Amino acid sequence: RVHGDTSLLMTSTSADSKTDAMAPLDRAMRFIERAQEPQTEKTFDSVLSGVRVLSVDEDAQTVTFGCVVVPEMSNHFGSVHGGWAASATDVLTTVAMVALFPGVHPGVSTDISVTYLAP
Repeated sequence: RVHGDTSLLMTSTSADSKTDAMAPLDRAMRFIERAQEPQTEKTFDSVLSGVRVLSVDEDAQTVTFGCVVVPEMSNHFGSVHGGWAASATDVLTTVAMVALFPGVHPGVSTDISVTYLAP
């Protein structure tokens, strides 16, 4: 289980009205689908490979993600690599912001803190 805090600088310029009109779960799923398209599979967004949106709770302002850990995400101990966990925390908090707040578009993370627990 990974817990991370990020402070995001968000901008609302060039709104995509089609995406903004979608339900929160659909916005989150679309963001991840775009990152998994063939032209982006060799970019840094490939950290989202295999990640799925499990639920969006607007009242609690939470988005739950899941994935199966594959060798590309692992360290030599066979557990999730800390770098992957930090990168996933960075990208997935952006997905959560896009899902929960229509009109908010990805920005720049200014601070990320990840606490690692022993497996």
